[in-house]
Amino acid sequence: LFFNKNENYFIIFFIIFLIVAYIIGERSNFIKILFISIIFYFIILKINNYKKILFIIVPILIIISVTYSNKIYKERFYNYLIKPIIEKNIDVKFSNDRHIGHYRLAIDIFKNNKLFGVGFKNFRNESFHRQVNLGEKIAVTTHPHQIHLEFLSELGIVGYLIMLSFFSYSIFNGLKIYKSNKSTLTLAGTLFIIATILPILPSGSFFTTYGATIFWINYSFIMKDKLKLD
Repeated sequence: LFFNKNENYFIIFFIIFLIVAYIIGERSNFIKILFISIIFYFIILKINNYKKILFIIVPILIIISVTYSNKIYKERFYNYLIKPIIEKNIDVKFSNDRHIGHYRLAIDIFKNNKLFGVGFKNFRNESFHRQVNLGEKIAVTTHPHQIHLEFLSELGIVGYLIMLSFFSYSIFNGLKIYKSNKSTLTLAGTLFIIATILPILPSGSFFTTYGATIFWINYSFIMKDKLKLD
């Protein structure tokens, strides 16, 4: 309701929000925020598409300007993400990336524990075991930094399918409820859940107090409106 009545404030907030998210410098989180924000922007804002596109060009131009004028941001965003795609040398660029190393370890753990995984929050133990007892040169880490690989390595196929069913059901409910009540909180919560399960992108562990708190708060937006409808 606030966004509908104060479109100018929403546009200003949207531009500032995207720029700040970019300046923070977290590549994966910025991509997720960009994904959520643009969809939210185009659905919520009640102006014609021409104006929507015009306004969204502003933060994009600022982001491009910052990227090319600052060595740090150019390295983090252009040289690391965009340049390898343009030059078609993605394999070479990411072969020594620490996240790729975590991904490979998670895949290897899953292959040896396909049905039920190594157990809830046991990825860290398996990581330590492989470095110390097996002498493998890997970085000890608490989780594989990718939510799908976290589920597969720790919960196996059985747990992964259960979690995927839960996420799918939540997204379906969220979209259904938003279609019915047009609640911005329901839409925001649903988009957050979709962004949470985006593949490939690095992510924090789902099974932590910080990560879980943010997720369940957004999930509660959907459940609140679902209870009202029921």
